[in-house]
Amino acid sequence: MSGSTYTDLTISHGSTYAYTVVAVDKGGNRSPVSAPASATTDGDLVAPAPVTGLTATPREDGVLLEWTPNTESDLKRYEVFRAEKYDDGDGGLVWLAHRVEYLGPDTTSFLHTSAADGENVRYAVIAVDDWDNQLGVTNETVHWTEVTALGTPTED
Repeated sequence: MSGSTYTDLTISHGSTYAYTVVAVDKGGNRSPVSAPASATTDGDLVAPAPVTGLTATPREDGVLLEWTPNTESDLKRYEVFRAEKYDDGDGGLVWLAHRVEYLGPDTTSFLHTSAADGENVRYAVIAVDDWDNQLGVTNETVHWTEVTALGTPTED
């Protein structure tokens, strides 16, 4: 190898490496080994596994979501998404999703307070790791659960 730069293509993300350099001239004379230089790579590039066991229970004060905890060691948070049906402008309907909450890594339930309007909605919970990797809301492995919010309570 010649030159003054080197790119290591064999690294693993989230690891620390030490490098030393030896210069060799055209006559084959070698310099002393340099002091080690260390480098730490950012974490992995892989999103956490899809959240499983998601249930949505309609209540008069909103929808209670519950899920199985993600067991990955680098879990940073959960993000809760809600999707509602809208007219796509061409006579069809599409689900449009928006984030409704950020939750800590030890959370396994969330009450999304909303009006009890009888509307059909979908919810998903997506895990995010320390490196901000996460599945996108359109990823086919994300589990969406559909629920009908309770109808408007009647007055006695």
